[in-house]
Amino acid sequence: MSSLLIYLLKSTLCMSVLYLVFRALMRKQTFFQLNRVVLLSIVGLSLIIPFVYLPQTIQPVISFQLPMVYLFNAQNHQFSGEAALTGIQFVDHQLQMIYLSGFFVVLLASFISFLRVIIFFRKSSVLSKNGFQLLIARGDIPAFSIGHYVIISQSDFDTNREAILTHEKAHIRFGHFYDLFFLELVKIIFWFNPVIYLLIKDLKSIHEFQADDSTLKNGIDATKYQLLIIQKCVGHQKFALANSFNHCQIKNRIVMMNKQKTNKGWSWKAAAFIPMLALLLMAFGRTGENVSVENSVNKDFLIQKKVNFQDTTRKTAEKVYSEVEEMPQFPGGMQALMNWIGSNTKYPAEAVTKGIQGKVFVSFVVNSEGVIENAKIERSVDPALDAEAIRVISSMPSWIPAKQKGKPVSASMTIPINFNLK
Repeated sequence: MSSLLIYLLKSTLCMSVLYLVFRALMRKQTFFQLNRVVLLSIVGLSLIIPFVYLPQTIQPVISFQLPMVYLFNAQNHQFSGEAALTGIQFVDHQLQMIYLSGFFVVLLASFISFLRVIIFFRKSSVLSKNGFQLLIARGDIPAFSIGHYVIISQSDFDTNREAILTHEKAHIRFGHFYDLFFLELVKIIFWFNPVIYLLIKDLKSIHEFQADDSTLKNGIDATKYQLLIIQKCVGHQKFALANSFNHCQIKNRIVMMNKQKTNKGWSWKAAAFIPMLALLLMAFGRTGENVSVENSVNKDFLIQKKVNFQDTTRKTAEKVYSEVEEMPQFPGGMQALMNWIGSNTKYPAEAVTKGIQGKVFVSFVVNSEGVIENAKIERSVDPALDAEAIRVISSMPSWIPAKQKGKPVSASMTIPINFNLK
């Protein structure tokens, strides 16, 4: 699977787990600002966690499956290979195409929504107010704020301006537009993740709870204000990047306005995210790059191995990466590798006599010098075939080593060799 899809999957899983914790512990509390920060942090941390390197005491070796199977024919002692896409690669390609299609569809939808707002701007007259720009639009549209602009219909301006403008100014003061802009970008990237849509819905509700609370604190009559919300919450279009007065979770908004404030002592619930973050870092963080003290201690060994890569200190000094940007390559490519194996492999006579055949999986390490090390059987067929597979792999010439950030590193390869008597 491509590194992009792996990253998207890891981030999606992180976001889903953290959001479930939020819904279970904090969603119904009146810690509006804290809940807002937690939701934004869930998204931000989910984007970052897959990139975080963690030191590790055990150095794993990443194993790659070559996209080919070697067929050895006992009759003519020749190999044939197929370098076509495997089934896994084909599925990966299709997934990438599906992802990109959805990405561009959601991107287009967001762009159209933005254009609709621009059209309202062009059709509205502008009045300058303290700290924001007021646009009075012709026609019956919902009042909403975006950036430092408030758009309101002429009829609402004439009849309900005080309550509506107080509400929308609260959105501007809290900077809610920037939350929505950030999440809109995330939604475009993670369009396939249902959690991001639920999270955006919850964040918009929190924005309204904050703005409602601020409006009532500024002296607006609660009963008249709630009746106005009920009156306005019907039939109007919404905009992705806008905070609308007509945000129509009527019941939740009125319940939150009348709900007794949650005791501040319960804010400790946010601490529940700390152990969860630690678990997610261990599960989805990058553990390939060792940044331990051992690397400093073995600095002399690292220098020495460049002079003599057969030195036994290599195995302890070598850094191993769990994700490799460039895989090891046989000089001349896959066809050259097939030709080399074909000309250097002998079908064991004992296996031919007994009619033994099958696929032997051999793993080996291509170290940072390109030298083959630690060849071993991953899936056995017969001792004779296993021994021949080990002999051939161990005698291969040096490869072009894997690279990470432009530097050669160790990686493990797995080659399936199919001994076939047909």
